[in-house]
Amino acid sequence: MKIVINAASAKMGGAVSYIASLVRQLSAADDGAEFLVFLPAETAAKVDGLAGHVRVLSTGIGHAGALRRLWWEQVTLRRFLKREKVDALYSTANFAMFFCPVRQILLVRNALYFSKVCREMFLPKHRLGYRLAFALRRCLIVRSARAADVVMAPTRSMLNELRGSVELKTTVVNPYGVAAPKLPGKMRDEAARRAEGAGNRAVRLLYVSLYSEHKNLSTLLKALEILNAGPGPKFKLTTTADPAWPGAAWTVTHREDIRLARRPGIAEWVEFAGPLSAEDVADLYGAVDIFVFPSLAESFGFPMAEAMSYGLPIVAADTPVNREVCGRAAVYFDPLSAEDLAGRLQSLAADNALCRRLGARGREEAAARFCWKAHARQILEAAGRPQPDTLRGYNGAASAAGVNPPKEPVSVLVLTRNEEANIAACLESVGWAGEVFVVDSFSTDRTVVIAERLGAKVCVHRFRGYAAQRNWALEHLPFSNDWVLMLDADERVPAALAAEIARVARAPLEGPAGFYLKFRHIFLGRWLKHGGLYPTWLLRLFRRQRVRFEDRPINEHAILDGPAGYLQQPFDHEDRKPLADWVARHNRYAGLEAEEFLQETLAGGYDSSISIRFRGSQAERKRWIKLKIWNRLPLLLRPFLFFFRNYFLKLGFLDGRPGLIYHVLWSFWYPFLVSARILEGRCVGRQAGEHRPQSPETLSLAAASGAAQEQDDWRVSAPGPAPTSGLRHTVL
Repeated sequence: MKIVINAASAKMGGAVSYIASLVRQLSAADDGAEFLVFLPAETAAKVDGLAGHVRVLSTGIGHAGALRRLWWEQVTLRRFLKREKVDALYSTANFAMFFCPVRQILLVRNALYFSKVCREMFLPKHRLGYRLAFALRRCLIVRSARAADVVMAPTRSMLNELRGSVELKTTVVNPYGVAAPKLPGKMRDEAARRAEGAGNRAVRLLYVSLYSEHKNLSTLLKALEILNAGPGPKFKLTTTADPAWPGAAWTVTHREDIRLARRPGIAEWVEFAGPLSAEDVADLYGAVDIFVFPSLAESFGFPMAEAMSYGLPIVAADTPVNREVCGRAAVYFDPLSAEDLAGRLQSLAADNALCRRLGARGREEAAARFCWKAHARQILEAAGRPQPDTLRGYNGAASAAGVNPPKEPVSVLVLTRNEEANIAACLESVGWAGEVFVVDSFSTDRTVVIAERLGAKVCVHRFRGYAAQRNWALEHLPFSNDWVLMLDADERVPAALAAEIARVARAPLEGPAGFYLKFRHIFLGRWLKHGGLYPTWLLRLFRRQRVRFEDRPINEHAILDGPAGYLQQPFDHEDRKPLADWVARHNRYAGLEAEEFLQETLAGGYDSSISIRFRGSQAERKRWIKLKIWNRLPLLLRPFLFFFRNYFLKLGFLDGRPGLIYHVLWSFWYPFLVSARILEGRCVGRQAGEHRPQSPETLSLAAASGAAQEQDDWRVSAPGPAPTSGLRHTVL
């Protein structure tokens, strides 16, 4: 697997610390993947000596203007991904590539754009230009989160903040790692010294961070003044958050903080260390008594995790992220109260036993929860790299070696009629499943023979409609598993999706009642990634007693009794039958669509239906658009609008010649045919004195499926030459 990591904007602060640590971990652990990492030249110089499977590509685009960076990320990088035949893109700086040609993981690590405190306290004080740029960047991050296949955040609190602004489908909470202290002996000596108490010397405080307005330095400086005004021990602060640092000039707080830091009673007790190297920061952790973290908004708070690993007692602002990271290894204070902060610091400095307990908890928590190896593994899993142990046998390797692969507790349901061109590939892709049922509608080709040869349990049932066929199968087939995966004969399950389904099926009973799966539409040998086709989400994996299908002639959706989740990996939809079959099938569909339109517009719709909500699921939103907008458009105008939307607005032209052919057929010819069939139905209805003629497709399908037979019970046919693993039933 080849993965590109876009860290071209990692120039300073936490971004540099993060990418440097991640790249070193990827270099140390050769997991069989190749990594191409885009970094600024100054950051690339800090990560030399890497293994051969990690290649650093220096770029200066991170120092360019906004428009040049946007062009590079959306166009230049896209060409690079295609040229290098990359499998996945990991974007580390909040912004994603729209319509990415490969699987994309987006790391959202800037909490400012979603923090209510920052928007209310600082944003109104900025000039209009800054506020407009802020709104634009926030909008781009929201759109990026929608465009990414997987959205990753270092804390659940950060993810919850993001969820308040955008609906996310696939998310991963992936905490950062932290390196163990390089001098454990010195660390133990310093811990012992801290445990002895401050005595007559000043209590040494440390705050590590780049200066910014949300870092809340003013509250810490005011608390320092309160602490040193009394008769008790004095407190000396060392901090890297320097308001006089040139990079702080954009903030609305730096001038006030500079004046505050120069005030008598504060100036002699604060030392600004400025931006330091990692080695210098490590020395600071070993030379102080208490770590203070007053920041109002963080996505993770990496310095807190570092302080925990050094065994420092921590006093942190009481925010959800800080509590999630530090847990019981910190004392918390009201973020905007200097008096509360001063009181907490004074109490902690006087309690040696509490300092020891907080330090011990911090070291223990940091070692257990913050691991770069685990962080890198999560990225690989999100990129779609299957775990070797999980997928053994799914691709036939174990079978070829004479080993029977383990079966998963999943039942597969496939509906067929004359699918001999597709059924073998479909069934071979689900060989990992515990059982496979094929419900056939009296095929006249070799579909049933092929299915039985591959070990499927085949039953034949009269076709009364897609929803009715699926509901009948779920009600009558003797499934032995709770989970059912529903497929069409022209669909396949890749190994990565098989592994994900296996994890769901083996999980405890709590959780979603079903899962939405997205599919890759492959047409004339090409995956159609644009034109509104990807991602399309379908409820295909569910607990069999928790779902039914709405009673419609076409476009039926599953109605789930319970919450739904989303799986990350897609399945493939590729019809291997000739294009003439596609045209004939959609000619039948056009008649069913016309019947559905007349029922919805003239006869009051259908009794059993999914919810119709614009802000609901993808299926609910599409149904709302269809009923509220699409059905009200002029019939002969609809094909032109649909083609323009899909081919131009949804960028269907990027899919080349197959995309053009598909959208001429599906986006123009098919809706035009549906409109013509609706007009034909109205004409026939007027001539017959009724508004809803019976669809000729319904009659032809029923006749082909043996509609003349009346009984509806199971009838087991005599066993033929099929293998004993197959079970064939005929139901009329």
